[in-house]
Amino acid sequence: MVTTILTQNDSCAAYLLGINMTAKDRQSLISNNQKIAIALPYPGSENNASVIVTLVLQPMANLTQVAFEPAQVLYLAYSPIGTFDTIKMAQQSRVAFGQTYSFDGVRINGEGNGLEGYVSIYFNAPKNSVAPVIAGLAGYVYDVATGKQASPSPLNYYTLNRYQSRLIPKPKPVAWVFICTDLSIGSVLPLAILKPVPMSAPAPAGSLALAGQPTPVLQIGRYLSVKLDASEPASIYFDITSNAFGYAADPVQ
Repeated sequence: MVTTILTQNDSCAAYLLGINMTAKDRQSLISNNQKIAIALPYPGSENNASVIVTLVLQPMANLTQVAFEPAQVLYLAYSPIGTFDTIKMAQQSRVAFGQTYSFDGVRINGEGNGLEGYVSIYFNAPKNSVAPVIAGLAGYVYDVATGKQASPSPLNYYTLNRYQSRLIPKPKPVAWVFICTDLSIGSVLPLAILKPVPMSAPAPAGSLALAGQPTPVLQIGRYLSVKLDASEPASIYFDITSNAFGYAADPVQ
């Protein structure tokens, strides 16, 4: 059984997700070549059709604490990005919500006040530039025992065309937790293949995912939607027979 307890650490402005697993639970994952994946789905990515894997972990102890720090990093990547691609950030910059920024082909520049609750980025493309870029928010989602990684994880992605602005809303404190194989941090997953467990918020409607790299060995379990502000029941468990997380009062069907 896996029990997950959600708390908020006010001193570092991060949410903590504590995952307790027995040796039997951990061995079951290892025997089936499975790991725990986490995605922050709101807002959805390109065309509201994809989510990005922000953390993949193989629990090695009875308690694994995962920290979620607010998204305060704007990143840029090369276009295009499609289904099952892995996002590789080419440039990063710390930003603030309610502010406007621009990208001149070389660096991200601050431009002043913007719309509250959004990060706005304008692509002031060089004259010889014809291709769009990818813009998105990144944040730190990590195993506390391992420590904070040097680079943040991408949370979402959007196409940014030259001479246009993109307004990216502040992510909601919601995480999807599920079992997977053959995924890595930054993997782009189409919502069309993700299924919720009972009593979990379904994926929002969106357009078809973009074409990308095939992954014929990919396996993904049903996700449980967990509010990180602890407004929902604070305890969930992992059911080996159904290979999914669920709340203790509602066994997974």
